[in-house]
Amino acid sequence: LVLLMDMTLQRNLEKVRRDFVANVSHELRSPLTSLAGFIETILDNDIQDQETLLRFLKIMDEEAKRMSRLIDDLLSLSRVEVDEHIVPSETVPLMEVV
Repeated sequence: LVLLMDMTLQRNLEKVRRDFVANVSHELRSPLTSLAGFIETILDNDIQDQETLLRFLKIMDEEAKRMSRLIDDLLSLSRVEVDEHIVPSETVPLMEVV
């Protein structure tokens, strides 16, 4: 029994996956950094102005929703990848291939 596999596609997919993870990490880090900055500002300052506090909270809410959407998209992509990753099960006569 001889098993031959063209690994070109898999290598290309791995590169795409690495790039994707780097991009997603950046996309998640941006709203997280924003949230952390607003939280730090609120905690370190005695913000008496309710309008300013409400504006900060609205921005924080939008950033949290953005992160949630990104995570939902990641989970959806993960499900699609699992469903599509089916190993071929058919037998191919080697002499016909050679």
